[in-house]
Amino acid sequence: MAAHVGASVTSRKTSDGREELYAGWKLAKGVDEVGGCFRATVFLTDENGGG
Repeated sequence: MAAHVGASVTSRKTSDGREELYAGWKLAKGVDEVGGCFRATVFLTDENGGG
C-alpha cells in the first residue's frame, strides 16, 4: 500500500520485541503537512512462541 501512494516506510524495533512501521505521504509537492499515513505494530516472537 505504501508504494501505491508513493510513501517510504520507516521502521524501528522496540526493547519489548515490537517493530513499529510508519509510512507518511504529502498532499502535494512543496506542502509541508502530511496528507496521510499508515501505521502498524508487529509483535515479534521467537521460535518457541515466546514474546
